[in-house]
Amino acid sequence: MHGKHSQSWLSFLLLGCFLLLIVACSSESTAARTVQTITPALHGASPTPRTGSSAFLSYTGHTQAILSLAWSHDGRYIASGSNDTTVHVWDAATGKRILIYRGHKTGVTAISWSPDGTRIASGSGFSLQSTSGEAATSDNIVQVWDAHTGKTLLTYRGHSRFLNSVAWSPDGMRIVSADEDGIVQVWNSSTGQTLLTYRGHSGAVWSVAWSPDGKRIASASDDGTVRIWDARAGKTLLVYNGQMTAVWSVAWSPDGKLITSGGGTLQSSHGFDVQVWDATTGHTLLTYTRQHTNIWSVSWSPDGKRIASSDDRGTVQVWDASTGGNVFVYTGSGLEVFAAAWSPDGTRIASGGSDSTVQIWKPA
Repeated sequence: MHGKHSQSWLSFLLLGCFLLLIVACSSESTAARTVQTITPALHGASPTPRTGSSAFLSYTGHTQAILSLAWSHDGRYIASGSNDTTVHVWDAATGKRILIYRGHKTGVTAISWSPDGTRIASGSGFSLQSTSGEAATSDNIVQVWDAHTGKTLLTYRGHSRFLNSVAWSPDGMRIVSADEDGIVQVWNSSTGQTLLTYRGHSGAVWSVAWSPDGKRIASASDDGTVRIWDARAGKTLLVYNGQMTAVWSVAWSPDGKLITSGGGTLQSSHGFDVQVWDATTGHTLLTYTRQHTNIWSVSWSPDGKRIASSDDRGTVQVWDASTGGNVFVYTGSGLEVFAAAWSPDGTRIASGGSDSTVQIWKPA
């Protein structure tokens, strides 16, 4: 863990040096103290996590892998995007399908609801190999459509490569989207006009997320970095390199002070990591390691106390965001889980992946 200091009580001199170092680096003191408080949990001090394998609702309407999903902001509906090129909108309480959107030619890799719940943005471009073995034609577009009728309202064609991620701004006026070329576009959600192009990465950008106040954007890339940048000016504010070869997912804490990111590490003996770090200083506060497992998605609980991460071992891990203690493991899929997201009230998690189903379960 970055910024970790070993404690020594063998001499007052060493203790004094340690305290002087904290005072001299006052801007880093908060992060340093936070690291010390969570260290015991990283060394196995947390209790054995509870496990579960039964979903109280499973949606089976898709014919191929689930690549993306999102809850409506009122928690009533879920939109799921699949390698079968469709988006299904369905009732999160009953599993009843509301509509199927067929505006894409390739797998739907990204989904985001507008804050008012009236529109959905979905991105496509990349498809897993189909059962027939034929490669699909890439469309590399973001579709904005009516969440109740399925009518296409806007098609954004500002990308030339696969779409990996899409997200609405908190005020609903802008959308950010990212592609295989490492290009991130910010554009008007009503007109499709490109407002800003960010080219800070040297590899594909897999995940983008707005800060809760809408002033900053975090983008995660297979160049091993997460970049925080000004959502209006495009100026890079912070580059975080947590020693990962690729970062697949990124998410802000609800208060906007912390970020969690998941991916792969350069130190193969340490497995693949989810890290929590300060969104202003970039100091790593916590590293949660999963041995030999790709971390496909990360998601904060609405109260900011827990983080859920999904992986290619067919599990979703739920853990304490302040201590790193593993509190719950869901094993209901059995196949790799590409997406997992908390319900807005924090009582449920929806997850989906290679088994073509979306499962809703309680993380307790």
